[in-house]
Amino acid sequence: MQLTHPLVALDVETHAKCKPEQARIVEIGMHIEYPDGRPPKTWCGLFNPGVPITAHDVHGITDDKVASAHPFAYYAKNLAAGFSDCDFCGYNVRFDLDVIQGEMNRAGVKWNYEGAHLLDGLRLWQLAKPRTLTEAVKEFLGREPTEALGDAEDALAVAQAMLERFSALPQKVDECHLLCFPRNPLWVDSRGKIVWREDGEAQFSFGKHQSVPLRKVPRSYFEWIMGGDFPREVKQVVEKALKGEFPKR
Repeated sequence: MQLTHPLVALDVETHAKCKPEQARIVEIGMHIEYPDGRPPKTWCGLFNPGVPITAHDVHGITDDKVASAHPFAYYAKNLAAGFSDCDFCGYNVRFDLDVIQGEMNRAGVKWNYEGAHLLDGLRLWQLAKPRTLTEAVKEFLGREPTEALGDAEDALAVAQAMLERFSALPQKVDECHLLCFPRNPLWVDSRGKIVWREDGEAQFSFGKHQSVPLRKVPRSYFEWIMGGDFPREVKQVVEKALKGEFPKR
């Protein structure tokens, strides 16, 4: 690869399976390549998230392993300085960077990855090996796709073939739905654009007011959302907020 900036390949492990802005980091692994030919550097560190770790079945990191580790805030300034003028690589790398962004915000350290170039193995795989229905029919049914109504029938046949090939997948429609479209209990809407705060208030999970209770968000921001391309559920909540009605958990 031709590099113009240091390339930080990273992987982040979190305390729980949750949205990135709510996740607390328990481990970061990094490998850094340099454009000037310097030898690469590697670093892996454990962090004490300050909350119980419930995702230990994913990464094997338990509360005991991080009991003596420093919290993310201890390293935040050094990490922000080290990430300056870098590009990033990972597998679904935006998730990792959004988790780091959330921790930086909690630590009060000014940092973001806007302007960095991202090399994402997941997206490259999706682009290099298309996931279109045509490709799925060839892969799972071993034939060319049919036309018109055949697309609907092919979609069903592909899904059935997937369930037969991958026995670990659930065999019921409702269970498949939960697997494909998991609903986080902290979400107010089905896409997690609005989430519950620890104090029971609702807040946006995006934008410049993402850490502010809805009742304290400027009216002009609600009006901007109503005129923008946002999901219907979000606009329904915002429409009520404009009338002074806010979600209750």
